[in-house]
Amino acid sequence: KRACLKEWTPDGSGIPQEEYKALERTCWADLEFVPTSKESLAQAALRGRRYVEGIAAEVDGRTAAVVGHGTLFSLVTAALKGERPTEAYKESIGFGYAAIVAAGSELRLISDFRPYSKRPG
Repeated sequence: KRACLKEWTPDGSGIPQEEYKALERTCWADLEFVPTSKESLAQAALRGRRYVEGIAAEVDGRTAAVVGHGTLFSLVTAALKGERPTEAYKESIGFGYAAIVAAGSELRLISDFRPYSKRPG
């Protein structure tokens, strides 16, 4: 467990859901906007990328599974795709989805988020 991969949130104080969603929409509209959590989505994207790069350097060519929440990893993968991160992209990541990223001289996205096996039942 690594604190650096914690999920991004616009506010962790327990504000009402409608207020939370409005604040989150403000953040997606302006990635540089710093909400009450004191971390913009742009800052979270940089944090996520730095730590994924750090983990890649640590495993040095071996395979590692890095698990976390959709917002943080959608920010990282959107950047790897050369796209602006969006709330719609984040929302498209289903429960248990995975992306495959390779590291070498830099991170690169091999496969975007998708389910890799069918859920039982």
